[in-house]
Amino acid sequence: MSNPTLRGRTNTAAFLVGSAVAVIVLVAIAAIWRLFATEGGAGFAGGALVVLGLAGLFLLVVSLAAFREVGAVLGLIERGAAVAHHAAQGDLNVRVLRIGRKDELGRMMNGLNHVLDLTEEFAKDTGAAMKRAGAKEYFRYIPVQGLRGDYRVYAEMINKVLGDMEARDQETRAFEKNVHDMVSQVASATTGIGRTAQTMAGRSESAGGRSITVGEAADTTTHLASAVSDSTRQLAQAINEIAQQVTQSASVAQTAVSDIGETVDRMNGLAESVSQIGVVVQLINDIAAQTNLLALNATIEAARAGEAGKGFAVVANEVKNLANQTARATEDISRQVGAVQDAARSAASGIEGVVATIRTIDSISAAIAGAVQEQEAVTRDISAHIDEVAAKASEVSENVAHLSQSTAQACGGTVRVIWSARTLSKVVEALNDEVNAYVSKVR
Repeated sequence: MSNPTLRGRTNTAAFLVGSAVAVIVLVAIAAIWRLFATEGGAGFAGGALVVLGLAGLFLLVVSLAAFREVGAVLGLIERGAAVAHHAAQGDLNVRVLRIGRKDELGRMMNGLNHVLDLTEEFAKDTGAAMKRAGAKEYFRYIPVQGLRGDYRVYAEMINKVLGDMEARDQETRAFEKNVHDMVSQVASATTGIGRTAQTMAGRSESAGGRSITVGEAADTTTHLASAVSDSTRQLAQAINEIAQQVTQSASVAQTAVSDIGETVDRMNGLAESVSQIGVVVQLINDIAAQTNLLALNATIEAARAGEAGKGFAVVANEVKNLANQTARATEDISRQVGAVQDAARSAASGIEGVVATIRTIDSISAAIAGAVQEQEAVTRDISAHIDEVAAKASEVSENVAHLSQSTAQACGGTVRVIWSARTLSKVVEALNDEVNAYVSKVR
């Protein structure tokens, strides 16, 4: 398209240039004619007119040629200016047509067209790449083949920016995913913390109740342990008295064993004496038998003597009766001595059984004394342990009191944790919304 104002200015400039050339030629012809007229006189006037005519014709031809050339130059400049104006307005599709010149002006117009070609191609490639980049597609880059100078520099810069944009988009996607994952994890952890805190609160409350129960049980255990310790001390004293009595009984048993031993010896001596009496009784019995036999012989001899032997017979008869009585008495004594011997033997045997029993009792007493001593030692240990249990129970009671206080504090802390977890959950939700909004803006 042509600009009328510019075309009018171009025609005016061509007319002015032609007029200037004509004026210059006319001035030169007038100067030449004056020179010839002054120096040659009237003879040269005709020749001067001829020269002036030829000069005028030449002037006309030159003026026409100059007017045409100036018009062509100014027209080409006008079209180049129009193309540059359109390019400045953002229209890169216009070109300078029908240049037809190879001089500097033609090269300038061709250069303008080449610049427009490069700029249009660069703009189209850049627009296509930016369009794909806007759609999060970064495979389209500006081709740098054939580009030189600043075009190549800018193309490489834009390609680098596109690569950086792709990297940033990937990083943004990874950041979004990581943030969402972390937010989800924090939200899950917050929910878990809330549940755990609620569970801890319930357990703390239960632990507080149990601590009170344990404290009461510990106090009861302390009182019972003190009572058992007192009873154990009384038991230790009773066991000590039993040990003393068992020791005394053992001593008495040993004395009884000694006394019974002497009694057994005496009974054995009595049995020996009774045995000796039996021997004497047997001797007397033998003498009575001899006496009875002698009395019988005396009676027989008295019967042979007749009247003279009657007195002797009476004496013999008395002696016989005495011998018989003696025999009966000795027999009775023998029975009594036998009974005494049997009783002595039985008494000795019984006394030996008593001795054995007393010795068994002595052994048992010794064993009881040893067991009682061990029991006394065990009782002392039990008493010491019970005292320690009482001390530990008292310590447990104090610790349970501290535990109850700590449980109450932990319960309060758990409540604060629950509120903190809820607040953190709200913060996480807000953070998630902010991240989503930021990522949406970045994209």
